[in-house]
Amino acid sequence: MKNLYHLIKKAKYAFPSPFWDEISDDAKDFVKKCLVLDPKERLTASQVLEHPWVAGKAASSGEFSEKYLEQMQKWQSTRHQTELHIGDKPKTDDIDNVDESEN
Repeated sequence: MKNLYHLIKKAKYAFPSPFWDEISDDAKDFVKKCLVLDPKERLTASQVLEHPWVAGKAASSGEFSEKYLEQMQKWQSTRHQTELHIGDKPKTDDIDNVDESEN
C-alpha cells in the first residue's frame, strides 16, 4: 500500500484490470484530473462540480457495482481499525520522509 501511495504522489498510476474495467472513461478522466501533481493545473472546486462525470448522469447511474462498494467498505473498515491500533494518522511530512527502500 505504501508503494501505491508513493506512485500516486508521483502521478505514476494506472487503471488496472479487472478493477477499472467497468468504470467509465469520464470517471477515469475525473480521477486523472484530480491527481495532477501541480495544484495550479489540478481541477478547482468549481471545475470538479462541472466535470461531466460529477454533473452528468454517470455520477448517478449506479456505475459502481455492489462488489466494488463492498470492497471499499471493507477497506475503509480495515483502515479505521488500523488507525485505532496505531493512534493518529501520520502527518504528510512524516509520510514524505519514509524511506522508499522499505517496500
